[in-house]
Amino acid sequence: NKGVKEAALIAKKLNSDIFVFRSRINEEDSILRIIDELELNSIGRAALTPSYEHQLKMSSSKYFKALICVGENQYLQLIDSPIKKKISHINNGISDYLIDQASLLNNFEYRKDIVFMGSLVPQKNFHYLAKVWKLISYEIPEAKLHVIGSSNTYGINSNLGKKGLAEKNYEDKFISLLNSDPISAKKVLFHGNLGLSKYDILAKSRVGIVNPLGTTETCCVSAVEMQALGLPVCTGNYESLKTSVLDKTSGLLSNNEKEFVQNIIKVYKNKILFNDLSIGARTNAKFNFSFDKVVIEWYEIFYKINMNIEI
Repeated sequence: NKGVKEAALIAKKLNSDIFVFRSRINEEDSILRIIDELELNSIGRAALTPSYEHQLKMSSSKYFKALICVGENQYLQLIDSPIKKKISHINNGISDYLIDQASLLNNFEYRKDIVFMGSLVPQKNFHYLAKVWKLISYEIPEAKLHVIGSSNTYGINSNLGKKGLAEKNYEDKFISLLNSDPISAKKVLFHGNLGLSKYDILAKSRVGIVNPLGTTETCCVSAVEMQALGLPVCTGNYESLKTSVLDKTSGLLSNNEKEFVQNIIKVYKNKILFNDLSIGARTNAKFNFSFDKVVIEWYEIFYKINMNIEI
């Protein structure tokens, strides 16, 4: 439960070669000044893209050696930034065990439903799906929509709506959108935050949906987990989703609301398309996000820093 400053002090006390920490949008606890004072070689992992001011501080810090972008699109966005000489790209990793199980799960008939996974905050755009769910449900009335996640994913657990899923105003918004059609609304199942049991739902679903507008996404681990289990992802052609999901290979990316609805229906109804995308999803997870690959890339960065080689 200690903060990043205390973690850096412990790393120095342990004579660590490299201190790796999760960088924030804005600098946390003057960490860049602290690692320079400690003369502690450090790497930031950019789960969120740092602000311009934070990038300037990173670029001028002597002992801040690298910023690891967790998605290709994030890397491309920073290629001409103040931190450009210190950035590298290593995808978020996914368990090889999870990927290996997927070969048993690509049975079209076994998979019956649709699943959305993500925090229920406005930035993850569940309301975008809630608005069009009645159109999707009308075309595939046999499908249920499973919703995995809540606002508590990001620690928002006060002033919640009646269902305890999200901040009251936002929960009221997406519940109202769903209730505009009572028949399809009854087919939406909210699970809240789940542990390993979420994989059972993913394995029994035919279409996976994540943040359909890509807002704030730097990788979108939810999309990677879905693909690892052979689940084609239908989402928007925006931000990190453009590179985390391979359009027409591991899922279908949409440029507008109409395409979004059509893509979900298309994958759900078309067995051949589902099977092709399911194979592509597992392949993408295996070759681009597997821990086997990611660990080697991290070792390469450690080696370069220890040997004082430019990344």
